[in-house]
Amino acid sequence: KNFQTITSIDGSATDGSANTIIDCPEPWIPYGGVRISGNGNTFQGFKVVDNTISAVAGHDHPHYLIKVEGDNNSVFNNTLVGRGTGFNSDRGILVQGETFSSGGGDGLSFFTNIKRNEIYGSCYGIDIADDEPARIQDDAGIQCNYIHDNCKAISVRIDCDLISPLGETVLRPLRYNHIANSQFGGLQVEYRG
Repeated sequence: KNFQTITSIDGSATDGSANTIIDCPEPWIPYGGVRISGNGNTFQGFKVVDNTISAVAGHDHPHYLIKVEGDNNSVFNNTLVGRGTGFNSDRGILVQGETFSSGGGDGLSFFTNIKRNEIYGSCYGIDIADDEPARIQDDAGIQCNYIHDNCKAISVRIDCDLISPLGETVLRPLRYNHIANSQFGGLQVEYRG
């Protein structure tokens, strides 16, 4: 669906009031706990929790609490709780364009807004463009998030061959984020190509 707003009753899971909780027993690839695959959608005000029994042998596939695949989507005022930092591929929020093979997309996720979320207990708090290019709107982007107790807070992967012709820079919209207690780094930027 496109242009949908999905919001909790008060629109915030970061203000100390009671929360609407999405309890994800198995938020695994390819969809994640919450999957936003349309365009122009807003997901706001929920607490999303990965409650997988982590000690199960062989349970090492990646978990995504929120996966954003479409264009012009917004993720606001959510609290995301991962299953712990010992799982190297888990993400709080993964922004990755939907591919032709997985659903007919163009492989790009344009103009994603990620604001005022609290994210903890994952390997990557926010991961942009894992294996595929993504572009973030200059006046929006990743702002005012509290990202703590993860292995890496924000990871941005840029494919220079695909991003450079667009004339965009992914780093400009990173503003006013509070990063604390990251085990291996607050911001990781990797250029490919």
